[in-house]
Amino acid sequence: MSNITQNRSQKQNKVESWLKKPIQMAFHLVHITRLTRQVNYKRRSSLSFPDVLGAILSWVKFAGRSLYRSDWPACFTKRTAYNVLEDGRINWCKLTSGFLAGLLVNAGFIFDNRANLAFILDDTIMPRPQGKKTELLANGYDHDSSQYKRSFRDLTLGLSDGKNFMPVNNLPLSSKAAKNRVGAPAQTIDCRSNAGQRRTLAMRPMNEVALILLQKAQECGLHASIVLFDSWFSSPKMFFQLRRLGMHGLGMVKRTEKVYYRFQGKLRSVKNIYDTLRREHHRKYAKYLYNVKVKAHVGTQEFPLRLIFVTDRHRHDTYLVLATTKIGLRPDQIVSLYERRWQIEGYFKTAKQYLRLTQTKIQDYDGLCGHIAIVMLTYDLLVWQKRMGMDKETLGDVFLRMEKAMPTITLITLLAGLIGAVRHLCKQYGVPRTALNNTIDNYLAGLPRRLENAPDLTGCTQFWGT
Repeated sequence: MSNITQNRSQKQNKVESWLKKPIQMAFHLVHITRLTRQVNYKRRSSLSFPDVLGAILSWVKFAGRSLYRSDWPACFTKRTAYNVLEDGRINWCKLTSGFLAGLLVNAGFIFDNRANLAFILDDTIMPRPQGKKTELLANGYDHDSSQYKRSFRDLTLGLSDGKNFMPVNNLPLSSKAAKNRVGAPAQTIDCRSNAGQRRTLAMRPMNEVALILLQKAQECGLHASIVLFDSWFSSPKMFFQLRRLGMHGLGMVKRTEKVYYRFQGKLRSVKNIYDTLRREHHRKYAKYLYNVKVKAHVGTQEFPLRLIFVTDRHRHDTYLVLATTKIGLRPDQIVSLYERRWQIEGYFKTAKQYLRLTQTKIQDYDGLCGHIAIVMLTYDLLVWQKRMGMDKETLGDVFLRMEKAMPTITLITLLAGLIGAVRHLCKQYGVPRTALNNTIDNYLAGLPRRLENAPDLTGCTQFWGT
């Protein structure tokens, strides 16, 4: 037994030595002490919030242990970790958003200015088949298995620069219909507290909660010009409300007969617009089929919308429809930008397989929010460590600045500058003007006719003649 105890202590010391330094460095960069006050952590204990948070990150997430089986330090027990996670006063949404904002500002992340930052919205199912007493548990539809399961829908907001994806904040959603909620009822719905606000939002429609998550991200200093989402969130009302928040929407539109857009002076559905374009033999392109501008309406107000019809790669006999309010983008840019939305699916896969997103027995709703927040912080730390490593692909903004410093010039301007430089050198070193003029005239005579009378070359010759 003594050997087993010694081996466990040695392993514990190794894990602590590996993880202590990067976690403490990240906490220093995000000013975790100031962030602790902002998220309303008010537990009266000798242990600080960074100490408890660091222990949970190192042992539960990075070491791959559960809360029950972790080897906690001697200063506190696993009950301390449970108490912190289930503390209803802590604003976990502000913690994850503020933590990421601190990393982006202070950790030296380099974003390519040519690639717009984009928010990504999506949800994933968190099944709890045996959680009869779990608070606000509901029957949710799983699209993968085409079955209803006892679960939460984890609505997640992330930020992408085209290369890195970082989760911003989230909220596990229940059902707005009371008959679909099979778990324990909400402990409180008093919106004066963080716990009550979370539970109230969990029972509201998903699109409304998505807008609130975007507003909270903006309040924490995270901004992006466009929001990417799938067909679940796409509706004229969603696009209109995003414009009121100062952002553009880009999402896939359902081919339904219930939503109409004004095209060629008439209200038409997406399918009717496609049939009209096909019947009129509009031009098709390599990366997309059709590109049209329409008018979407919400109530009595109309706003412009661009529709891009794309061939479905899985079924060539059908098509997909992308819609955006950022009509200044080219169609190929819209298609390329929407491809980023798949990054959030990679986050869901990593969080479920390696970070134990769905492997928790916590039945308290506040504890579930805390558990998901810890998963998001862990993923942000992994992205930060990867980004801070040696990147042999590119030097980021260095090449961007070099490209901006060198202007684009035409061939005629280049030839005129070359001839002017040669004449200046010949004049400096005393080359006879007659010989130089004959050489340049013979060179100009050999150029194509469209360049022979170019203004730059003519001006350069007249200047030398004077």
